[in-house]
Amino acid sequence: MSVSLSDLLGEIDVIMNQIYPGSAVELIRRTKDSVYMIYVLSLVIKAIEELFPGSVRVMSINGINPRKLIFRGSPGTIYSNRHNYCYICCNCNNEEFEIHTCVKYTGSSGASHEFDISFIDKEEAVKARTKNKNPSKIRGVIECKFYGSHLNISLIRDFQGAILDFGFRSIMVKRFVSNRGSRSIRLYCRKKSERPHFHFHLLPSNRSEEQLFKSGVKDSIRKWIG
Repeated sequence: MSVSLSDLLGEIDVIMNQIYPGSAVELIRRTKDSVYMIYVLSLVIKAIEELFPGSVRVMSINGINPRKLIFRGSPGTIYSNRHNYCYICCNCNNEEFEIHTCVKYTGSSGASHEFDISFIDKEEAVKARTKNKNPSKIRGVIECKFYGSHLNISLIRDFQGAILDFGFRSIMVKRFVSNRGSRSIRLYCRKKSERPHFHFHLLPSNRSEEQLFKSGVKDSIRKWIG
């Protein structure tokens, strides 16, 4: 299945305006991999909003509900003010957390890891911004891979290794998504329950896979929050 940059951008605009009317997404990097990540983020937001209506709002460094939504497209710190970066605030059953793109975290080993989409408790995020340091606790991670060719199994092994540096059981959302399929990655993720879920051929043209992905995110949120 092929998809153009304009297809992805159009789908992002449709989803974001359903949730946040009048908004305009602005990307620092307008490459397919960055745009694909924001497309996946928009599906995550839609899934949470369907599960907990009215629970999602957009925040930026300069305040609540900005009209121009600027998302990170490359690794950076949660406390960076280089741009008026946006992130997602959620309050689900009085459980407050944030969703960020391309934020760096420090694992138990002391190594730095960056995740495409990450979930973090609000208290932990506020502390990290106040102290100008990378957070060390994480509640959910989603890796997004937009490839024009074969997905190497090393991609999922690296992702799994990064997750383990934070404690697998403390991370409630663990998903690896791509526009392409991979038999080796699918088998790797199926073999053991502690491995991430793999969603392949996730694209605007594949509505059934979009629904499966959103359902999977909802299941993870339910297990986390109840």
